[in-house]
Amino acid sequence: MVLFAAIITTVMTLAAFAVMNYMKLPVTYLYTHLLQFIASSIVFSLVLSVLLYIKSRNAPQSARSVEGNTGMLVFQYVMKSMPTLHESAA
Repeated sequence: MVLFAAIITTVMTLAAFAVMNYMKLPVTYLYTHLLQFIASSIVFSLVLSVLLYIKSRNAPQSARSVEGNTGMLVFQYVMKSMPTLHESAA
């Protein structure tokens, strides 16, 4: 699975450079705006996490998983955000 993720990342990086070359943007554009990309991805992930948490809390009881509805917020967050940790523990 890690190899597949590495291949996808490589293809996306090459595609980004190809698009930048086509649009006549300097290759250093990503490097000079790296802090903005990092900040926007952190804000986006935080907002998305909060929205999905609110949506899951408002779901009907029949739509919730019995195993995942423990009542412990931190445990549930860790198990949902890192499924590989949950799978390796089983």
